[in-house]
Amino acid sequence: MTLPEIVYALVCDASQNFSHVLHWTEDGDAFYVAETHEELDLLVSKYFKHGKFNSLKRQLYLYGWRKQKGVYTNPRFHRDLTKMDDLKKIGKGFWRHKASCSE
Repeated sequence: MTLPEIVYALVCDASQNFSHVLHWTEDGDAFYVAETHEELDLLVSKYFKHGKFNSLKRQLYLYGWRKQKGVYTNPRFHRDLTKMDDLKKIGKGFWRHKASCSE
């Protein structure tokens, strides 16, 4: 499974069983995380070996998620999403694309 697929499963599971820790926003365009909640690492450990939300957060940023007031958004990630091929890792050098000039 790719990171976006795992995050989707994590948010869906949490929305049903741990909604006080992690849940979809009302419109489904983003998800809310209560980062100070002690159950968050327990929830993350169900899906990741490291079990640390801070590690997951670093990975989210690599895939283009942004955070504002506890809400993580990615324009290509939605609750009703059926295909996650558009979510690719940004990786190093993404902003360093060199234009080639041929004369």
